Amino acid sequence: MKLQGFENVLASLLVLALLGVSGAQACGEPGAGCSSDADCCKRCFSDGTCL
Repeated sequence: MKLQGFENVLASLLVLALLGVSGAQACGEPGAGCSSDADCCKRCFSDGTCL
């Protein structure tokens, strides 16, 4: 069993929760990610939020 990917998801969710408290920015349309709005983000997450 490989849980590495699952751990990465959990880590991302934790970071997103922390960013939510400090005010994460939406990146383009929800789920669009950096590919559609690279100027918005240094790093994007699967739900489209970025920092």
